[in-house]
Amino acid sequence: MKTAFFISPAILAMSVGIPLAGAAQDAASDQGPLIVEVQPNGTPKLSRLKPGDKLQGQVKNGVYSGERALIPPGSPIDLTVSSTERRRRAPSDRWPWVVRLFAPRRTRCPSALAATVHLRDGSNRPFSLTLVSATQQVELTAKTESRKSTASRLPGSTHKPSANPTLVLELRRPTDEEAMSGDFAPIPAPTRDGVTAGTVAHVRLLRDLRASKSRTGDTFMSRLAEPVSLSSGVVLPEGLLIRGKVVRSVAPRRLCRSGSLALSFTELMLPSGRKSMISASTSSVVVDRTSGLRMNSEGELKGARPGKASLLVDLGVSGGISKVTDDSFQLIAEALISTATDASTAGSARIVAAVFSGVYMLTRHGRDVTLPRYTNIEITFDRPAALASAAP
Repeated sequence: MKTAFFISPAILAMSVGIPLAGAAQDAASDQGPLIVEVQPNGTPKLSRLKPGDKLQGQVKNGVYSGERALIPPGSPIDLTVSSTERRRRAPSDRWPWVVRLFAPRRTRCPSALAATVHLRDGSNRPFSLTLVSATQQVELTAKTESRKSTASRLPGSTHKPSANPTLVLELRRPTDEEAMSGDFAPIPAPTRDGVTAGTVAHVRLLRDLRASKSRTGDTFMSRLAEPVSLSSGVVLPEGLLIRGKVVRSVAPRRLCRSGSLALSFTELMLPSGRKSMISASTSSVVVDRTSGLRMNSEGELKGARPGKASLLVDLGVSGGISKVTDDSFQLIAEALISTATDASTAGSARIVAAVFSGVYMLTRHGRDVTLPRYTNIEITFDRPAALASAAP
């Protein structure tokens, strides 16, 4: 009876796991929320905002839903804070652990905002947004002649870096009925033409990627952030899922050696439900200015070396460890050995202190490569891809 008691829950779990797996697969194909990037006027302190406070700014990049444009790039936007909450700060290895130990781990920021977008035709459109993050964005580019785009971008699209903080917000994706009744600007239907080599597309990651946790060969999912247009018309609508692969991942190592991360994009989920194998590489990434990331000509991201301020902190911590170890060794030696004196233990104490401080400096790791969820990545198709099934 005991055996049956333990087996039956296992069988039940297996039977439940089958529909759960199917549900997870359906969730993977769900288009999910839209992402709105807002450049506020000035440099507001988010931690000081309260419900009812207002912000003004501009929408940085166009917001698209399938084959329709919801918000044109550069549109003025008014934001009103609806509610705030305390959130955990994103982990950062910019400073040594001694500094991070005393840094606040949570901060207050807006959670929900009511937005009004002012369109060019003079009309206003209300939206409800949820704050994801606020960062000072900068664009890292793999500067090679072979990565020049032969594709035409949608009018007004911009991905220029800015020194002011950028608010990354979630917008609930409208249903088909809402999109049709909302008088959103239509985009021409996808053509049956294929994607040519050199075509540029912008995708957003659907989960975090870290060099310290990702392994070479790991796969991840991203979503097309805006339609891809060629001279013949729109080739790919917004919202398509693109599978990527970690080509190379090196975790941060001792002696302040930073990590590195290289990505490629290998598979495109077409609107018809079919999959198309592609070959696309990273040509630029929009990251936080304080992340210290660099990109080489091959599109590989590398963590920056520790700066002067971080080095000075490490040297100060190393000196403190040396002093504490020196004094502690002499106290212990004099307590255990009755004939020991400061003069007789000074030399040994200095050696032990030098060893401890040296071990601390040698075990310092370099900076990690972290790409948060919804990171904006520009990819370039390295070879043509046939998309005959992209259109119905």
